[in-house]
Amino acid sequence: MIVVAVSGESKSGKTTLIEELIRELSSRGLKVLAVKHGRDFEFDKKGKDSWRMWNAGADTAMLSDGFTTIMLREELSLEELGRISKADVVIAEGFKRANIRKIVVKGKENLKVSGEVIAVLKSEDVLSGNFDVRLLADLIVERKE
Repeated sequence: MIVVAVSGESKSGKTTLIEELIRELSSRGLKVLAVKHGRDFEFDKKGKDSWRMWNAGADTAMLSDGFTTIMLREELSLEELGRISKADVVIAEGFKRANIRKIVVKGKENLKVSGEVIAVLKSEDVLSGNFDVRLLADLIVERKE
């Protein structure tokens, strides 16, 4: 199973990037689990990050805030969540302190993250669609342990 997080400042384009990655990875026949770190527990509210991830085509979408995971009622690691959902790829939004692979969306501030950074994109490039989602998906899939 592949686990990667997309980290960056608020409004930097993280969810936009994740939507595109979900579409690309799903089109390759991979089962994708999308996990959002935070307290935005509104799956059914159009336009919210979790709604956007679910509607991008993730096989499973869950929310985790460090204390609870929606539907499971206890915090599980991203790997455990992936196993439960039988996902091939877990894409997490946030989780900047988790020691996992990261794609960083760079805004105005220098974001400090833990883990291995496999790609850095400028926020303006993500928001304008000026990035190669196939190349990013290749990086994710090739980095499989």
